[in-house]
Amino acid sequence: MHRLNLLRHYGVKPILVFDGGHLPMKNEEEIEPARSRKENPARAIEHESCGDTSAAYEYYQKAVDIPPTIAYELIPVIECISKVFN
Repeated sequence: MHRLNLLRHYGVKPILVFDGGHLPMKNEEEIEPARSRKENPARAIEHESCGDTSAAYEYYQKAVDIPPTIAYELIPVIECISKVFN
């Protein structure tokens, strides 16, 4: 929410796209992103130990998987804020 508010503060209207839940027919397509999410924390730690905190931060962000349940909770908050600012 902090980043969304920061964008709005500077006049940028963010557009959020939420990926849906797991689809059985996309099993093969889900394997690579899942593997990357598992590998990214190790990459982040490696960059952090070398002093490259910027790259480490990016890999930590790429390691996060936001499940549909969290998105479901976030959507009403975003809708409420959108009504206040529009």
